[in-house]
Amino acid sequence: GKDLLVRATGNELRSQRSERCSFPAAGLEEVSAVPPLQDHELRVCTWNLLAPCYHRGTDGKKEIQTKFWQRRIETQILAVLDQTDPDVLCLQELWFSPTVLAIVSPLAVARGYHVQLCRRTGLKMDGLAVLVRSSRLEVLGSEEQEICDMGNRVALWLMLRFIPKGGGEGDTLVLGTTHFTFPHGDQEEHQRLRQGAVACLRCSDF
Repeated sequence: GKDLLVRATGNELRSQRSERCSFPAAGLEEVSAVPPLQDHELRVCTWNLLAPCYHRGTDGKKEIQTKFWQRRIETQILAVLDQTDPDVLCLQELWFSPTVLAIVSPLAVARGYHVQLCRRTGLKMDGLAVLVRSSRLEVLGSEEQEICDMGNRVALWLMLRFIPKGGGEGDTLVLGTTHFTFPHGDQEEHQRLRQGAVACLRCSDF
């Protein structure tokens, strides 16, 4: 049979400005129409939500000090789902506040996605989420991993089974998502390399 092909999209869309139109309400850019998938293909998207508890505006104020952050989160989630139509959406900097979870989870479930969460360790207020389209993929298992105790960086691993449209048992695949330390300088760049190495070792054992 045909090999399973994964098509990736997501944050890199921001840089392709010549083919995009403005999306001011969400702070996004509208994505040109995505091509239809073949039966053996999956579309995977990654997106950083910029947690309002950390995200600062140009005035230096944290976004949670404004009245707009709830609308931004909801608008971004809807825009990413509408414009990329992903089978899997990996989210970084998801704020684990009851308000944000009450926005993201119902929206995802209503659109046919299974939601898997992974909060950063320690006292960190954000984490990761993976939205998996239930009609295309079955979640067989999941595991959380701390890849760096400096900054409490984590990875979320999922074992997935592809659901063929024609029936039968599909291929299995391992999917992981993480959020590396922001590269402020050389020290953080070295941390990112170590974090990636730790994550790769776990992937091979999953």
